[in-house]
Amino acid sequence: MDQTSLFPSILTRYVFKRFSGYLILCLFGLISIFLLVEFFERLDNLMGQRLSMWIMIEYLLLRLPQTVFQLLPVAVLMAALLTLGGMAKDGELTAILAGGINLFQIIVPLISLFLGISILSGLYQVSIAPILAQKSSAKLALIKGEVPIKKLAQGRIWLAGKHGRFFHIQLLDEENKTLDGVTIFEVDGAFRVKRRWDIQKCYYQNGLWHIYKGRLWRFEDGGPIVEEMAQEAIAWPEEFSDFARIKKDTQEMGYMELKKHIRRLEAWGYKATVQRTDMHFKWALPFACLIFGFLGVPFAIRMHRGVKYISIGLSLVITFFYWAIMSMSVSMSYSGILPPVIGTWAANAMFGVLGFALICRIKT
Repeated sequence: MDQTSLFPSILTRYVFKRFSGYLILCLFGLISIFLLVEFFERLDNLMGQRLSMWIMIEYLLLRLPQTVFQLLPVAVLMAALLTLGGMAKDGELTAILAGGINLFQIIVPLISLFLGISILSGLYQVSIAPILAQKSSAKLALIKGEVPIKKLAQGRIWLAGKHGRFFHIQLLDEENKTLDGVTIFEVDGAFRVKRRWDIQKCYYQNGLWHIYKGRLWRFEDGGPIVEEMAQEAIAWPEEFSDFARIKKDTQEMGYMELKKHIRRLEAWGYKATVQRTDMHFKWALPFACLIFGFLGVPFAIRMHRGVKYISIGLSLVITFFYWAIMSMSVSMSYSGILPPVIGTWAANAMFGVLGFALICRIKT
């Protein structure tokens, strides 16, 4: 076997092994801090409800996977800085260059590894994360002393109201306190339907439900009587919060479920700007692992002294500026100033271009 091809392979495995060790170490430290803060923050609620400590353990275990993937970009950055920075400080990179090996034989496999981590994180965010988010929110409600509620997807929202009323809602707009495609069944003691409401749209304001384009069916002995309602205000005992609390949040929806929800919103005439932003964010955030790794490589190669302290400080600075730009651009997408795809990917694009430019300037 050709030694020139074998040596870079051995070197790549060495770098991967060193990077993996630092990645696990950084993740362990960051997760430990996060879980300790979360534990002590919820401890008063747990003691106040006189619940078993096992409830808290279950809640933290449910939060653990999401915590890992949320902190993964920072851990990747720190691990890249510690790995290559340590090699630069110990003279290993100089020895590699002296041996006639191009540094890109290390950099390219590392970037491929960052890309793989990003894809894995993205697949988790769009598939498994929504399921665990629902379960962890139910445990948190129990710890807070609230009644755990099963969240329902748009189009499948059912609520048992007061005085024998049952609501089925096609679409709930929490921002405008509006319900679309509402069907209400009113039943008597024998569970026979007395009245049925078919309402195209209604909204809640000042304790009243304002109905637009509704139809009321009264089932009496002489046969059903139909009453058309162009516009009417009714004082039902149900409040808008009764419906909003059982609707799934976008974080609790998978990617395809959220996409269908957006189509349903737009079909009803709503601008799904917020929902589209959240949909793109599900993939934009995981790719921060690739972007942070991209930035970590050129900075690490230029390190010589105080690697550990510089790595921690540099990681905090990069993370701060990244989140500042990401938060600002996402907020601009929410408000409609930027298109959702641009607002969610702007920070990745900016820091990615910066990282690429710095890598191109590396003397290999």
